[in-house]
Amino acid sequence: MKESKNNKINKQVLFIIPLLLLFSLLSVMTLTAQDSNSLFSPGFQGAYLALGSHPNDEEESLWYRDIQGITHDDDNWYFSGGKVEDGYHPTILLFKVPVGIDLDDGVAAGMDDPSSGCAYRSWDKDFGELPGDCKHFGDIDYFKNSETGLGYIAVPMSDCASGVKIGFFNSITLGLVSEVDISAYQSSIGWLAISDGVIYSSMNSEPYLYGYTIVYTTNGTPTISGAPFITMMMEGTDEYEVRHHQGGTFTPDGSLFYLVTGYFLLGDGVVGDDPTNVRRIHIFKKTGSEWQLLKRSSGSTLPFLYETNSEWDEWRHREPEGATYWDLNNGRAPGVSGELHVLLLNNDTQSCGDYMDCDNIWLKHYTSMLRVDCEAPDFPLLLPFPRFGRPDDPFQTISSAMAADLEKGVRDTGVILGIYPGTYNEDQLIPLEGEPVKMVPRGNGTVHLLPEE
Repeated sequence: MKESKNNKINKQVLFIIPLLLLFSLLSVMTLTAQDSNSLFSPGFQGAYLALGSHPNDEEESLWYRDIQGITHDDDNWYFSGGKVEDGYHPTILLFKVPVGIDLDDGVAAGMDDPSSGCAYRSWDKDFGELPGDCKHFGDIDYFKNSETGLGYIAVPMSDCASGVKIGFFNSITLGLVSEVDISAYQSSIGWLAISDGVIYSSMNSEPYLYGYTIVYTTNGTPTISGAPFITMMMEGTDEYEVRHHQGGTFTPDGSLFYLVTGYFLLGDGVVGDDPTNVRRIHIFKKTGSEWQLLKRSSGSTLPFLYETNSEWDEWRHREPEGATYWDLNNGRAPGVSGELHVLLLNNDTQSCGDYMDCDNIWLKHYTSMLRVDCEAPDFPLLLPFPRFGRPDDPFQTISSAMAADLEKGVRDTGVILGIYPGTYNEDQLIPLEGEPVKMVPRGNGTVHLLPEE
């Protein structure tokens, strides 16, 4: 077999495919080595498989206090803080952390080191006056002016002296560049997300997405073009009724939208006596002019696990927050992998040193790649755990990965099977017609695909 250019680039991975299987394998895809940038191509960006949390129940005093939002550029994380209140000083409203710094235990040290690349803006230290006279920053997003190359953080700003606003902050200095009052269209704004030059947001209890087109003034300052256009969020043929919208993000191809919902109260999933308080991640797919609900996370079971429950005490209140999509399967971010990253905040009201409170956070990570490794050890007979395709519970055969995935009904978002070296005795590898599934090589070595004996 002639070795492809891609194989030479990707550590000489070779696939041996007997002629007896070509008729079925070609209906899936040609097995060629791919780098991380091409793995999660359009149609394969539906991250739903939970990989764990990092940070995991981490507390770093003021840096994670009332954290609300998350986004990124090519090399940095950006986070937004929460609400300015008397007695809570300093209040961090925006901060930037290079991707190579460990979010679990490196942020505080990075903020104290001018050479680290970390940066922040606080209300009382840097702004003097509140940006836009607003006390609350929600879930944020990053965008770049393609003509000037300058990057900006778009910030939903509420609890303002008047109205609600979208603020645009310089991604280098974190300083406020411009702001737009949108109170003529929205009475509340807790999050925003950007796709194809449009800022999307919603109000807390409505099934609509408001879309504001980003434009630039003659001097390159970002603003919006005027009144928004409105699209519907649907569940089947009905309007989507879940409320308490906290965060959102789009996949790079713009076909999927993740919405994070729920507020802090005792319980998991549907909380207390409020049936609208569903603490979940919801995946929507663009269908015509509407966004149709594909699936929502579970509070207790894999694969799409977003666990928010905890033992109740007077200090612990877990609340879903922001989300961002960033392929970090290349090892750049310590302790982090996957493509979808979603915050969970523990609203902690007990005293913490010089600060009024020290909130804990979880950053939960998700992928659309199922791991297949024929050399993975068997589970002990007394512990018949199901396999989900994570690094610690990979599928042992390609056919079992495909079958399990079909049972879970996740293929509407695209599925990638990451095949690790070894010999696979496979016979039935034909997926359902039109299903978005592809197989790609992972690791170093040779993958043999042989007919089942």
